[in-house]
Amino acid sequence: NCTVLANDWNPKAIEYLKLSITKNGLDTSNQFQLSCGDAYDYLIQLGTDRSAESIPDHILMNFPLEAPSFLGALRWWSSKFVLEKYKQTQRYPRFHVYTFARPSGKDQNDEEEVAVNLVANELLPVMGERDEDDTLKTSSIRYRRVELDDDFEAKVSTRLVRDVAPGKVVVCVGFSLTPRLIRYMQGDYH
Repeated sequence: NCTVLANDWNPKAIEYLKLSITKNGLDTSNQFQLSCGDAYDYLIQLGTDRSAESIPDHILMNFPLEAPSFLGALRWWSSKFVLEKYKQTQRYPRFHVYTFARPSGKDQNDEEEVAVNLVANELLPVMGERDEDDTLKTSSIRYRRVELDDDFEAKVSTRLVRDVAPGKVVVCVGFSLTPRLIRYMQGDYH
């Protein structure tokens, strides 16, 4: 008894989703809301054009090549709607972001921590010590998971999905979108 909202840039993907829904005998009229469009715009719409009741419980972002880059759209979400949603359900919207990861060179972070950093770097400004060539030192961004959990109560989780090439895996990074995280993304650093 749930509603599934689905979006894809590719119209053929939506056609095949409709076909799959029909073949599985599911109700397409009420249970599924399908759209074909840009993921960034779709994410903005999810958090701005609706009330607290319409904010999804789970958001799956399953395009590993680009999924983290769409997270900037969350700065347009209403922290008020997210808080109202929490008061109704006792949970925040949960994001599941699929991304490619490789272990980092110098520090040998495992793939899961590299994936968390990729997601965190899209949600939060990257701060820390810089090398002579003005690039961030790897050690200064190593613990983004701790930052997301301790400062924003994001409850970060990771799961290795599969190997796709030698030294490259798909990782699913989960996190809860809290009102404090939204406000921070919007520039409220208090």
